[in-house]
Amino acid sequence: RAKSVLFYSQLPDGTVDKASEHGGCPVLTDKKQKWAANLWVWNAPRMGYPEAPNKTDKKGDARRKPPKSPSPPPEKKQPLVVFSNPGENPEFNDAVLYFGEEQRWGDFGPGQVHRVNSFDGHVFNVKVGGKVVKSWRVGPEAEQKFVI
Repeated sequence: RAKSVLFYSQLPDGTVDKASEHGGCPVLTDKKQKWAANLWVWNAPRMGYPEAPNKTDKKGDARRKPPKSPSPPPEKKQPLVVFSNPGENPEFNDAVLYFGEEQRWGDFGPGQVHRVNSFDGHVFNVKVGGKVVKSWRVGPEAEQKFVI
């Protein structure tokens, strides 16, 4: 029969709760096994509760202040890349789009369009008859269009 114990090792103000100190006991018989697993969860001090830690301002006055939330970093969008073959050049009638040299992305004949969420630095190639005839490197811009 399994048993478990849950306890906090910190008081609400973030200091160590000395009453949480503990140790494990040995198994006293040969017929039983002892299994143990630890799960550590980090809780920050809870501002706004009566026993929350006091923050001190620059003048040394203790005041209860909620923590400042850091500003999130500006969201960097994955570039949306649009590859299109309008069919104006018959040389590209049997074109195939590749990611890099080896990964076939799909047929890229006249009138075909591929929309891809990519990353800065990725390289796409157009092959005709197994030979690279056009190559593009994705940049950091949010939207990019490549036309053959």
